[in-house]
Amino acid sequence: MIEDGDGYSEDELDVAEKRLGLRLPAALRSGYRILGKRPDLTRNQDDLLTPHQTEVDRTGAVLVFRRECQGVTEWGIPLSALAEADPPVVYRWRRRSAGGPTWSGPRRPGWRW
Repeated sequence: MIEDGDGYSEDELDVAEKRLGLRLPAALRSGYRILGKRPDLTRNQDDLLTPHQTEVDRTGAVLVFRRECQGVTEWGIPLSALAEADPPVVYRWRRRSAGGPTWSGPRRPGWRW
């Protein structure tokens, strides 16, 4: 059962947004607020990063919010889609290739990633 205290407070999320210099999408913010502190629901195999661990990837194009337990795959949201209430999620996995890991997922006109 989800209870009070299972998620992050508005103040904690505000601190993360200030650190990042951006606003978290409503859907991600809501997930953190409701159950973000529940490792049994968010960190069994792949880790939902804490708001303080979220980061913009080194290309400056994607907000990373989840990682596979061995660091092989990451999930994120294109910065160009952050204003959407429920933006799409993209992923990348670290495979051996000349170009390195690349983001995959849905694309829309105007998105950069």
